[in-house]
Amino acid sequence: MTDTRVAIDLNVRVRGDQTYAGFEDVEGDMPFQGARVEVYERESGVFGKAEVIEIDSDRQLIFLRVNWAALVERTVLPAGAVFEPGSLTKSTEGFSSRSSLFGESQAAVTAAAR
Repeated sequence: MTDTRVAIDLNVRVRGDQTYAGFEDVEGDMPFQGARVEVYERESGVFGKAEVIEIDSDRQLIFLRVNWAALVERTVLPAGAVFEPGSLTKSTEGFSSRSSLFGESQAAVTAAAR
């Protein structure tokens, strides 16, 4: 698990499965090319994993490969709720997610969301 987090905009996508963020959006150590980082969107609370594809020091941008389908919402599950695989949704029964980009178990994703 990495300590570096990068804030992203879910509406900004480039090169198919990638996005970019400014250096000012990095929390923690500045990542290197090939590093795995946690990405998140401030407004929605959606988070997941990404790989740093390129660092453009001149423009102070980090390009990230994101598995968009594996992003989950950071939500508190109600008592007794069951975590189930599915899509990115909120409901009265909690939330569900798809498996993560780097193969964390559903239990690990659930624990990270708490």
